[in-house]
Amino acid sequence: MVIRQILVVEELEVEKEVEKEVEKEVEKEVEKEVEKEVEKEVEKEVRRRLRRRMSMSGRV
Repeated sequence: MVIRQILVVEELEVEKEVEKEVEKEVEKEVEKEVEKEVEKEVEKEVRRRLRRRMSMSGRV
């Protein structure tokens, strides 16, 4: 009986650790994806502003 309880407690602890690790990995992946998207949007905005400036100065 006691051994079963110990095993259940150990199993729960392992599950918690695995859950934490999975959360960390998911967070890292989400962060990477968000960074990529932000980078793309910034690039688009920079290009748009540059085109606008160039067209305003008559260079296009």
